[in-house]
Amino acid sequence: MGKTDQTNTESPLDTIEQNLLKEVPEVQWAMNFSAGQIGKWQEVYRDRCIAIGETTGLYKEEAVAKNCTPSYLPEFIRIEVEKLGATTKKN
Repeated sequence: MGKTDQTNTESPLDTIEQNLLKEVPEVQWAMNFSAGQIGKWQEVYRDRCIAIGETTGLYKEEAVAKNCTPSYLPEFIRIEVEKLGATTKKN
């Protein structure tokens, strides 16, 4: 986490895109978290990670406690990037 110089990001993202909705909830959470971290730290993959969340809709309807960050990728990435002081594209 926090490393932006990864050379193998394509492979995990391919796996996440192909298998996210096929996995058990615990694995889905881990894959979703990984995509969120990639989207947060690697700007070149940010739109792709946001698209994964939009396409799957995973965690979109999840209730989120006040002052907590949602797990829904588009919102998670937007909030986390804002915390870094960067900006994301608005859809």
